[in-house]
Amino acid sequence: MSEAAMVRPGKSEEIAVACAIAKLAWEPIYEYRRQKMGDVLFNHLFADWRAGKAGEISSLCESRPEQFLVVEVEGEIKGFATFLLDEEKSMGIIGNNAVHPDAQGQGLGKLLHQSVMDEFRRRGLKCAQVLTGLDPVHDAARGSYLKAGFTCSFEYGIFHCEL
Repeated sequence: MSEAAMVRPGKSEEIAVACAIAKLAWEPIYEYRRQKMGDVLFNHLFADWRAGKAGEISSLCESRPEQFLVVEVEGEIKGFATFLLDEEKSMGIIGNNAVHPDAQGQGLGKLLHQSVMDEFRRRGLKCAQVLTGLDPVHDAARGSYLKAGFTCSFEYGIFHCEL
């Protein structure tokens, strides 16, 4: 991992960058789905996935800016993470998160995930969760979650950890 990598709160003007990274990072996931489902079903279910994903990220970042982190390397945003808080269950939930494809495999995802978990600890939460796919395209994401300290219930694709 680059020594210059830094995780910090995201800014409203950086939401578009996070959305662009998400679209690039999720492209292989949706292509895998297309191959498995076929064009007709895929187009019915996911025809506008890019706009949907961008809308999901934008909505959370705009409504809860304190739950939006970015990882920056040499002044350039290379990844992001959003998270939710369930105070009633004393649980933090990592939401949408991605690293730009040209920066994947450098430990930036692990750094982001650990930073979110540190935030959960600062808030006194007792556990953390992240949901992910079980397909081969999500192998790297699952690996990053495991490196950050999560364990997995593979039956459901739910990763969790005590804080």
